[in-house]
Amino acid sequence: MKVIVIGGSTAGMTAVSKLKRILKDEIEIIAYQKLKYPSLGSCGIPYYVGKHFDNPESMIARTAAQFQDNQIFVKTACEITKADFKAKTIYGINLETKQEFTDTYDKLIISVGAIPRQLNLPGETATNVFTGTTLEAAIALRDSLKTIQNVTIIGGGFIGLEFCESFGLAGKNVTLIEADKWVSRKLIDEEIAQLLVADLEKKGIKIKTNAKVAEFIVINNKVTKIKLLSGEEISTDLVLVGIGVTPNTAFLKTTDLKMNEFGAILVNDQFETNIKDVYAVGDCVMTKNIIDNRLNYISLATVAAKNGKVLGNILAGKKDSFPGAIGTAIIQVFNSEIARTGYTKEQAVNNGFNVKEVIITGTDHTNYVADAKPVTIKVIYDQNAKIIVGAQIFGYNKASLRINALIPLIWTKTKINEIEYLDLPYSPPFSKSVDVLNVVLAKINEE
Repeated sequence: MKVIVIGGSTAGMTAVSKLKRILKDEIEIIAYQKLKYPSLGSCGIPYYVGKHFDNPESMIARTAAQFQDNQIFVKTACEITKADFKAKTIYGINLETKQEFTDTYDKLIISVGAIPRQLNLPGETATNVFTGTTLEAAIALRDSLKTIQNVTIIGGGFIGLEFCESFGLAGKNVTLIEADKWVSRKLIDEEIAQLLVADLEKKGIKIKTNAKVAEFIVINNKVTKIKLLSGEEISTDLVLVGIGVTPNTAFLKTTDLKMNEFGAILVNDQFETNIKDVYAVGDCVMTKNIIDNRLNYISLATVAAKNGKVLGNILAGKKDSFPGAIGTAIIQVFNSEIARTGYTKEQAVNNGFNVKEVIITGTDHTNYVADAKPVTIKVIYDQNAKIIVGAQIFGYNKASLRINALIPLIWTKTKINEIEYLDLPYSPPFSKSVDVLNVVLAKINEE
């Protein structure tokens, strides 16, 4: 059996690595990767720019040579431009030699990931405008720290927030522009966002919400000012655009492959598409949210890796399926931490849940042990089904890891009247004898 992977990112390479471990010499695997390297852990880029580590190559989980040692052949700098599913043939171009090529498959895995959304403004291709998603961009961003002072980040999602720290630690003047009412609105509710923004402003980060970019002012192919719709102009030496991502599937839109209006591929729990012998995984597919079985677009490395493991098992003939996800994510910006899972309140209401919420602020451990810090927990639950449908935590000192106690309660749809006395650990340096999370769960049952 010959398996071709389009894309060299987490999901697809995890799938074929798993497949190869099981079937060994019984299978031929070729991956075509547009970049010059596979398996980049791009989540590490803000931390490389922020000088948490010094070797950018360490973000590459496995090189093409390492894959080849396991008889997985990765052809880098090769862009697939077209697929003929009836003929089981793909068409592409080698970006270095400019030579066109074709190849045929028995099974095809589409793992093309996602690409940054664009503002579609003149000047967006200026030399000092970055999206920060490639190894080359990471190196250029870190090198730029030597010569720049004013940085503008457009987009207040988790990536944009992480870059606030990257440039803030380097002593740069950072302005974050967010078009929405509050930062990371798709991930957290306003109360939690305000706690983070307050901390960022104390660090000198300027946050502008409800602010939309109208124009880039460019001199000598560099953006020197950003003009907002309000008329305000912001001087800048570097622009980081992080307004989200979109599935990298434009080259497939003329095929019969079923996708939604945003280009995300529709798959079942076996990662089968509507086309025989064609599978899709990772950031280019829709994911079932197990809370209510709705299809969500969840672009997370953790989900992509699980996609790959399941598909590898399935292609090897093992019984497996992907249950879905609930969008769990966590972030640290300077000393502030946010963890979230499930739906925000706004999303839960829009999805038809009969929503109530509880927000409690306590301390992360006993007051008589040094460095006790506040921790705020928000839980969103459905009054009809009596289940938790979302949770968010803001805190310090790894207090956000309390989300790990809430995830399985959401995952298993445990009834709220069963969880008030959840047996959480206690020791003065870690928590109180009645942890703030226990207080939240008790409050739910009082409502």
